[in-house]
Amino acid sequence: MKNLEFILKNITNTYNLTPFQINQLRKQLKYFKNGNIIIPKKWQTVLNVDILTAYKILDYISRLGYLKPVFEIYCSRCHKSNNLIVDNLVEFNEKIDNCNECNHELNFLEDAIRLYKVINYG
Repeated sequence: MKNLEFILKNITNTYNLTPFQINQLRKQLKYFKNGNIIIPKKWQTVLNVDILTAYKILDYISRLGYLKPVFEIYCSRCHKSNNLIVDNLVEFNEKIDNCNECNHELNFLEDAIRLYKVINYG
């Protein structure tokens, strides 16, 4: 609970969140467990913020040391996930060349979506 309150205090002091949004944020933080993947689109919906704000909040939590960016491989042609999450461009290049569904040649800049992995929490 110490981590949760520390994050809430820092985000509340940095962003102009409503009491509803703070309550929603508290609920999301309760689900944090090392190794869990956090999807910014879900935070956008739950917190009722634009996607940029969701990413800013998650980046802020990342800077506090509780999240690290990871990347889901998602084909820009057929719009399907390749069910692969990588830590960086090097790992992407080592693990994947083409989409599993449509055989489209994948490009990290076009076919990777930034997500976050919970670390150092608890």
